Amino acid sequence: MKIVNDSIFSYSATHTIVHCISLDCVMGKGIAKQIVDLNPNLRKLLLNGPFDLDIGRSYYIEDIHKVINMITKEFYYDKPTYLDFINALIDIRRIVEENDIKKIVMPKIGCGLDKLEWTKVKFLIEQILDDVVEELIVCDLSKWD
Repeated sequence: MKIVNDSIFSYSATHTIVHCISLDCVMGKGIAKQIVDLNPNLRKLLLNGPFDLDIGRSYYIEDIHKVINMITKEFYYDKPTYLDFINALIDIRRIVEENDIKKIVMPKIGCGLDKLEWTKVKFLIEQILDDVVEELIVCDLSKWD
């Protein structure tokens, strides 16, 4: 895992973006809003796609960018549990392996509006994803504010 002072969109041409969303797919704030603004079909593809959305699962969508959407809570105003977060990470591992994804980029997932603790989240990411991708970049603009 490499932590950088940069935007996830600096890597979006070469890396698959990972972020957290709610089951209601509102994506109205934070990095999720930026991602959906740049990928206008994302919400429609999630809601009308060939899968049954569920909490603790992740979904891979190719729109303008390649995006893995971690569903970690039911409604946008909820906070995720670590169990749902872990299950969504395990599902990302499956997606990465099935789609031969080598490079992923993410913000400090779950640690912005969702208020999870970065030290715990970082440990979970390293345990679940580090050995299945060649490059895992975490963009943390707040680190240098």
